[in-house]
Amino acid sequence: INCCAKFIDVYGLRSLFPCFMKTPGKKAKRGGFSEQEWVEHVTSIISHLLRNLSGSQLQRLMNKFVEDDHLKVDRLVELHLFYLNRAKIVDREIMEEKSQLDQIDEEKDNEFYMKRLDAGLFTLQRLNYIMLSIGTAGISTVLDRVRQLLNLKGENLEPVREIMQEYADSLGDDKNKAKRKKS
Repeated sequence: INCCAKFIDVYGLRSLFPCFMKTPGKKAKRGGFSEQEWVEHVTSIISHLLRNLSGSQLQRLMNKFVEDDHLKVDRLVELHLFYLNRAKIVDREIMEEKSQLDQIDEEKDNEFYMKRLDAGLFTLQRLNYIMLSIGTAGISTVLDRVRQLLNLKGENLEPVREIMQEYADSLGDDKNKAKRKKS
């Protein structure tokens, strides 16, 4: 938590958000990361900042999303749609593979989940967490902008809810997971 506050205090947002807005191209790999890895790292940093900051430091982070006519929200939705599409493609592949199997044990189920995470589900979960965090933080224009952009693309907030519910279900120990599945 202290590191997140220090990050804000040393003007880390000045470096972070240009990286969020424009990932390096395929030719200009910074630090040897692919474009997807770059987005994953940046969204992880933002989600941890949202989770661990409070007060004026959190407000400074939130203000980044509403400046320049919600430009960062636009980028957030753009990335959400990209990773949602990737997740849908992998989900279809997994469904085809499942249909060819007689039974699916827990190990195979975990393998499918890891395949989904590798294909971008992890980043999609981070993006959705960011979207919901800033959208429910009292800045009503953010959620309105998200809905507007999703509607333009023929989408809605339902996939966000489903993905975040799946993420919440995956957290915790196996005993709690078993209780949630029974109820």
